Amino acid sequence: MEGSIRVSIPSVSLKIVVSVHFILTIWGGQYPWLPWSYLFCNLAVLAVGVWAIASPSNEDASQLFLLGMLFTIIHDIIVIAIFYNSDIPISHYRFCVGMAILSLILKPLSCLLIFQNHRNRGGGEGYSWAGSNYVTIEGQSSSQSAPGHSSHP
Repeated sequence: MEGSIRVSIPSVSLKIVVSVHFILTIWGGQYPWLPWSYLFCNLAVLAVGVWAIASPSNEDASQLFLLGMLFTIIHDIIVIAIFYNSDIPISHYRFCVGMAILSLILKPLSCLLIFQNHRNRGGGEGYSWAGSNYVTIEGQSSSQSAPGHSSHP
């Protein structure tokens, strides 16, 4: 289309995404201020990322990695908001908080990169927002209109 702006994101290896978030997760959890669920959730999603790296032709691995990263964004926001304590003056604590927040800030960009990798694997092309074809009780498929019903007003 004329007048539209097309943005292309450079292809980045999933190894970089997993490595950066692994380092930031470990640094964020050095001081015991976060619950175990933070570390478990982030490391479990990064393990799925390792699976996506190990099987480059598997669309499911990249899709699960993307969904896991999207979940960790919500989880991290909740956990950091609940457990952050501004009264602790220890610099080690502040460093760990900063690394957890930096990881959270980078996650939307990582999700874009993971999604691009998923599309490069061939994923996301067969999805339809209109829904899937299913058969109704009357034996009609979802793409057919029922007898006596008009699809146009």
